[in-house]
Order: sequence, then C-alpha cells, then structure tokens
Amino acid sequence: MKHNLNLRFSMNELLKYSEEYVYGEDSQVLAVGKAARSRGWLSLDELAIIGRWKSPRIIAHIQKNKSSDVELITRLAFEVESESARVGVLQPLHGVGLPVASTLLHLCHADSYPIIDFRALWSLGYENKPPYSLGLWFEYVETCRKIARKSGLGMRTVDRALWQYSNEHQG
Repeated sequence: MKHNLNLRFSMNELLKYSEEYVYGEDSQVLAVGKAARSRGWLSLDELAIIGRWKSPRIIAHIQKNKSSDVELITRLAFEVESESARVGVLQPLHGVGLPVASTLLHLCHADSYPIIDFRALWSLGYENKPPYSLGLWFEYVETCRKIARKSGLGMRTVDRALWQYSNEHQG
C-alpha cells in the first residue's frame, strides 16, 4: 500500500522548526547514541535512557530485558546490511516496538534514520495516526531521507522539525 507523505509546510521552514523544538533535552540520548555507534551495540542501561526519553511509560518493559540480550540484539541490528532486518531484529526486545526501534536506529546507527511517531506523520499529511507497519516505515524513511537530501539538512534536524511543526499546529 502506497502512502502519500508530503510536508505540510515549506522545506525552507525546516531549520526554523528544528530550532524551536521543545520536546526535551536530547544531549544525553545523542551522547548514548554516539557511544553505541562507536562501540557497535547498546547496554541495557543505555537502552533504558533512550526508552525513557522516547516514552517514559515503557521503562518497566525495558527493564525485563537481559543485558546480554540487549547487547547481542543491538549489535546484530547495527551490523546487518538489510534495512528490514535492522528494524525487525530490535522488536523482540521488551518495550521495543517500531517507534522505539526507529529511535534506536536514529540515534545509534551510522545510516540516516528518522524516528517514526504520530506527530512526524501528521507533519507529513496524516490526520490520524495510521497503524504502524514495515511498509509505512520504509516509505517514511525514504520520504525523510529525500527531505534531508533536498534541504541539505541532517536527519536529526528534519526529525526535530517534523515533531515541532506538529506540536505547534496539530489540533
């Protein structure tokens, strides 16, 4: 199923909305992501830091994971060549659905990934949150990569702008 993902605002406004981003302090998760990218895997504590930032309500689920499973699964996700395997291999971890898996890839993977979330999808034309699926995920990733390429901005900037635009304009 093809989704119609189009920016609700001008590409020239991406930087403005990114600079207005008010989700919360992200320096800690950016540092965790950089360390994991360098090392090639996440620890359970690092997964909890990212999980708490993305969605505090999932922490109890994340804490059910074994440290060794988190290291093994994240190492595999960050090494494998297949994009569907990258996002899919993360989801058996407790507390990690598609939104959290996309956050892990966004912060920790060398390749450019956006964070899938109802706000960002609204900024790309969805009135209501659609059911998350791999098909939607791949179209969303390609759309965001295209926006980043065309605008000359990094994925973190695009991601922040999409979230912030929705935060300011979604009813």
